[in-house]
Amino acid sequence: MQIADVPHYRPIVGSAISNDGRWVAVVSPLFTEDTSDRLSQMTLCDLSQEGKATRIELPEGVEGYCPCFSPDSKQLAFFRRGPDGEVIALIALDGDLNNLRLVAQTPPVPSALKWDGDRLACLGNDVEGWRRVWRFEKLDDAPVPLTPAQCHAGDFAFQPHVSTLVWLRIPTLDETLSGDVHLETLDETSGQTGVLDLPGAPVGYLAFSPNGKHLAFQSRPRDKLLHHAQLWICTMGEGIIARSVTQHCAGWITGFDWNETGTGIFVGFVQGTEGTIRELSLEGQELSSVAEANRYFSGPHCDRNTGRLIHLEQSTDTPQRVCIRESREHESQVLFDFNTHLREETFASATTEKWEPESGVQVEGILYNANHGDTVAPMIVWLHGGPAEQISHTFSPYFQVFARAGFSVFCPNYRGSSGRDDDFLRANVGRLGQVDVVDVIAGVQQLVDRGLARPDAIHAVGWSYGGSLALLTAMTSELFGSLVVGAPVVDWVSFFGSRRLPSLYRDYFPSPLWEDRTLYDGASPLTHIARLEAKTLVLHGAMDPVVDVSQSRLLYRVLKARGVKTDLMVYPNEGHVPKATNAVADMLQRILGWLQEPSESSA
Repeated sequence: MQIADVPHYRPIVGSAISNDGRWVAVVSPLFTEDTSDRLSQMTLCDLSQEGKATRIELPEGVEGYCPCFSPDSKQLAFFRRGPDGEVIALIALDGDLNNLRLVAQTPPVPSALKWDGDRLACLGNDVEGWRRVWRFEKLDDAPVPLTPAQCHAGDFAFQPHVSTLVWLRIPTLDETLSGDVHLETLDETSGQTGVLDLPGAPVGYLAFSPNGKHLAFQSRPRDKLLHHAQLWICTMGEGIIARSVTQHCAGWITGFDWNETGTGIFVGFVQGTEGTIRELSLEGQELSSVAEANRYFSGPHCDRNTGRLIHLEQSTDTPQRVCIRESREHESQVLFDFNTHLREETFASATTEKWEPESGVQVEGILYNANHGDTVAPMIVWLHGGPAEQISHTFSPYFQVFARAGFSVFCPNYRGSSGRDDDFLRANVGRLGQVDVVDVIAGVQQLVDRGLARPDAIHAVGWSYGGSLALLTAMTSELFGSLVVGAPVVDWVSFFGSRRLPSLYRDYFPSPLWEDRTLYDGASPLTHIARLEAKTLVLHGAMDPVVDVSQSRLLYRVLKARGVKTDLMVYPNEGHVPKATNAVADMLQRILGWLQEPSESSA
């Protein structure tokens, strides 16, 4: 895959199936040559007509996303975003699919579009910035707020067949500082409110079973934010019963949907380097599964009539596509593939690698091996951010570009990554820049020992915390000949004054910095900057709301003053990760140019 092909890759960013099993809506970005934009486009598939597909036509510069079918399967609602802002649009499925009707007033910053019978509802901000649940009694009138002001609504769901709203209440404007969250009920007939007395701290994603008897939601242990959320089922009525159906399933939940009878639920998991979908009973037993080695399945959606399941499928050498499983006895078949234009490409595949950096500790990662015969290719060690993220068997245009340029790519899921058990997730709490550095070095060394990498041609690329980890690893070992770091945290003490104080401080540093700044300094690349000799390219978005660009400017100036070869590129209109096609192309070109250039010891 070449850099020019990257904008043309079309991942799936949204999908849904109607309750009657007839319609499937899929959202995928489409690159426009004349504007260099990638706008989300919606396609409707009529399964009653052998999968006839219709692309929803929208005006130039306008995109559609977040499809949501009405319970009677007669309408499709979605968000329509353009130069004039965001509005809710509707399509009557028994008429002209490109005859859109717009609601009169969509609240600011809308999200979580859902139906209450034949009425639409969504989240949106009021004039004071509080996110509330709004319902449209009539499409031509202003929406009515259902939840009170002076608190955020994190998510919501309407109980079928009864007039009850359940919503996640967050009491503060700064959600990262709010630990007192709970699920609250509103009986619209009586006006009475209540609180569901449930274990843990709910994080949202509320969905009622088709018969309305059970509510599914995700929750973490209270006061433990750094914890994989579990999927809970709450049986409504007198003497509410709640149970975790995923307590014995290690991994990260990527999505879920009820089965057609409400007797079970399809759950997507990241487990290690793979993505699986399991159908679980209300007690947590496995009923069926969609799983395969070295592949990644996600995004389950089930209709309420036939039990058809749509889901997403991809692998390191297979671009993402939409599949459908007609029944539990059938194998999944491809329904949508927006990347047929890339079929002539030969994509690099990857394997899962495992190693033990310490006795009793197993770490794994992904390896794209570009070696041919006796020729050992140069290697890029790609360090993911988070730290609570992971690299799995998903399709990555970036990695394909690197492989096409002749690089092997190694992506270690160091301790602190998600997708394993909670002990592994929390293994670097209070130890940032310590155990994760050990894991990276041990993984690379194993590849060197096996002849899959050569010591004089190993480079590191990392973004966000991955950039910080690349710096810390290079300061501990001479593994890397050169570095590329994007949006790194260089100094954790000054990062405390960032525009959006992250929950990272509570998650990874046991004590506040004013009591003991030892851990903050130890995890800061700035503290150890005198040990960095590898040439370092620094990339950052000027509008980054997560890590201020001043962190990269600080790194660049210190390296420049020390005489270490360095360069800095700030992308004027980009946020935490470059998204504009021209910025992405420039970033990839700079990375390859930097890594292919011979190393020098000084500027």
